[in-house]
Amino acid sequence: MGNKNKDDSDKKSGWAKLLEPETLKQIVAVIGAIAGVITVLGTTVVLVCEKTQLCQPPTPEPTVSLEASQVPEVSPSPERTPIPPTATCVPGVDGQLSSAWDRSRLGCRTSEPAIVWAVWQPFERGYMLWRSDTRRVIVFYSDRTWTEFTDQWTEGAAIPSRGSPPPGLLTPTRGFGYIWSTYDDVFNRIGWARVEEKGFCAKTQLFEGGFIFGSSTGLSCKDEEGTMTTDSSFPTLLFAVYNDRKWQGQ
Repeated sequence: MGNKNKDDSDKKSGWAKLLEPETLKQIVAVIGAIAGVITVLGTTVVLVCEKTQLCQPPTPEPTVSLEASQVPEVSPSPERTPIPPTATCVPGVDGQLSSAWDRSRLGCRTSEPAIVWAVWQPFERGYMLWRSDTRRVIVFYSDRTWTEFTDQWTEGAAIPSRGSPPPGLLTPTRGFGYIWSTYDDVFNRIGWARVEEKGFCAKTQLFEGGFIFGSSTGLSCKDEEGTMTTDSSFPTLLFAVYNDRKWQGQ
């Protein structure tokens, strides 16, 4: 019983000490300090990082520089070797056609000269040519351009009408007439025929950039019926026809 009274007395004295003004002041000061630490937590963390270097970035690894002899060589991409132009053309431009040959536009010859049966017709603003070896019709316009058509006409086929021609002019017939009557662009650009179509023996030669054709007295060839023919009265023609759809001639 005596010890119990002593313990109770000690507890009372301990509480009394806690309740003493000085002790209470210290407790309040500690609580305030803790609140201050919480309030300035961000600043505290920064200070800790600065003091301990815990937040410092890692030290970069040293850069290893290679000597020139250690750098691997990279082979450059091979450049395309330009194809050299033909130094000289193979001889063989036909003598009767040579005056129309412009190498800068036609290039070198790609065939021997040939004589073929052809049909020719002058118009108000151009010409038409049909070749038996290609079975195609070429329309030469007065602006020095040309177009080409497959011969679409067959014997006895009807040809659309464009009415009566103006005085002194003619309506083309057969293959020329079919293309002229069917295609408005051809009709509008070339106009009406000036004379009847006429067959002749044409000398022609192919080149890299087109072909040359011409006529001259004394040429002989087989016509559409296979008959060997020579027409010394046909006018002289000499035309250079370029792959860029231009032409020169007379």
